[in-house]
Amino acid sequence: MPILGTIASSYLQTTTSYFSLASETLGSSKNTITFNNISSDYTHLQLRIACLYSAGDFQFRINNDTGSNYRYHFSYATGTSRVSANSGSGQTNVAYGGYTTGSTYPQTLIIDFLDYRSTNKNKVMRVHNGTNNGNYIMDISNWWVNSSAITRIDLFPQAGQGDFLTGSSFALYGIKG
Repeated sequence: MPILGTIASSYLQTTTSYFSLASETLGSSKNTITFNNISSDYTHLQLRIACLYSAGDFQFRINNDTGSNYRYHFSYATGTSRVSANSGSGQTNVAYGGYTTGSTYPQTLIIDFLDYRSTNKNKVMRVHNGTNNGNYIMDISNWWVNSSAITRIDLFPQAGQGDFLTGSSFALYGIKG
């Protein structure tokens, strides 16, 4: 008798491909990273980040929207077995909190922007985040309560809390499939 997974996989035609759209590695400290004029040629976007920053939360906005149009749910754990969860709505940006990384422990994030070019539904972002500073990991679901296509993403540390430090790396990919 054939294995069910083998039969099912023979029917799947996946053609997912990742395309590099833009990247930046910092040679000196910088307060804001902007990906602008994002092409609508892809199904999803993925942002990969390894950043060092001096203090506060890591944040981003979509299409320069500073209104209270962001919502989130998250759960996180630390190396001391601390587990927590939270949610919020009416936010003016998307924040990824946790530990100040300084110049030693980069915070790594993979952010998926699902159906980013759709103009008939609100946008959903899925985030995987972590750092060795405190053995911190976090999974987050975010909503941008807006049906516009995503054409711009601005990344920044919490206001007044410092900069992204030298060596931080940001890469945006378009995903077809």
